[in-house]
Amino acid sequence: MQEPKNSPVSKRIISFIVAAIFDPLGLISPGVVVYKIFLQQLWLHKLDWGDQLPSELLNQWMDMYLHLFQVTEITVDRLVLTKPTEIQLHGFCDSNEKYYGACLYLRFVNQQVEITTKLLCSKSRDAPVKKITLPKLELCGALLLAQLIQKTVLALNLKIYRILLWTDSTNVLSWLATSASKWKIFVANRVSQIQELTA
Repeated sequence: MQEPKNSPVSKRIISFIVAAIFDPLGLISPGVVVYKIFLQQLWLHKLDWGDQLPSELLNQWMDMYLHLFQVTEITVDRLVLTKPTEIQLHGFCDSNEKYYGACLYLRFVNQQVEITTKLLCSKSRDAPVKKITLPKLELCGALLLAQLIQKTVLALNLKIYRILLWTDSTNVLSWLATSASKWKIFVANRVSQIQELTA
């Protein structure tokens, strides 16, 4: 990873650093998403690849860069299952104005009837530069969750007793409770995809 102090801090350097964060399961995505949002800010400022960051953005980046190395202190227990007798998958999705995300938890009961819950994976996305409403972002989060659950179930190749998907968005629940054809294009496309993936 290139040190910002060794060369002018530009969009190119920051893109390189953000792209170097390796997190295929999304286990640190809540921490990584702030770096992606910052990169999106650089695009909004219309900076060229080699332009030095303005002082305000540079100060913000330097503070973020110092915190980036705290990621190495995160430990994750990768032993997820120990002789389960019943396996459930619980998925959650949520959104705010800047990003939306989804995560999956594996809940299992072992032979001693002890219940264990472990974070399995997660995904997050930056909100589009073109502003959309929070309910629509919540719907994007629900679609992300539906896609995540489909891929995960195939990858796990386990007998899953129950799959439960959760959202606190009453708008999303209302959209999903009816036919996709009832809604305008943005909502209809995502509702139909979610219904198909979770059928």
